[in-house]
Amino acid sequence: MAMKVEVLSDTSVQFPGYCVYCCEPASKQREVEVEASYETERRGKRVKIRTYKTKLKIPYCEKHFKELEKLENMLYAKPIGIGMIYGFIAAIVSLIIGFVGGDFARDVWWRKYLLNPILIMVSGLVVGALAGMLFGAFILHPILAIFLKTARHTPLLFIGGSLGFKAEFKRKGLIIRFRFTNPSYAVKFAEANRGAFFG
Repeated sequence: MAMKVEVLSDTSVQFPGYCVYCCEPASKQREVEVEASYETERRGKRVKIRTYKTKLKIPYCEKHFKELEKLENMLYAKPIGIGMIYGFIAAIVSLIIGFVGGDFARDVWWRKYLLNPILIMVSGLVVGALAGMLFGAFILHPILAIFLKTARHTPLLFIGGSLGFKAEFKRKGLIIRFRFTNPSYAVKFAEANRGAFFG
């Protein structure tokens, strides 16, 4: 079970020099960005939004840094790449249909809605990449999590976290809540950060 540690957001967060996942001596770092926006003031229709953002350097041993890279490759790099290839192929097929499909295809579908070949190809790449990312996050990731412990211990899309670790702003940005898969590392982290407390 993950252990939570909370730190005031205006403090300089220190990560002990051990792997966040296994507590072995760390030799690599992975940068993670945490961001949140909160409404701070409302006057009539005017709403003031404050955004909190911080970058964290998460320590890993050589073994788990490689595991993290492998997981990213399986879940996102490959599906996005494959999605872009299929999207580009679909765009080329659409272009061929547009050229040879007669007056209706050329005058209505082609000129009014898709504008030009560049737009079609760019759209195919973007849609394909998005489809690949969603496939990796919401289909492939849950399936891998059944078989791989590292996948279970990694947040979707690596948003605000990484292998064995997740962080998020809470209490309207006043604190950062850290969740560690490894309780031993959570204790070391709390000891390294003055004012930290277990959530």
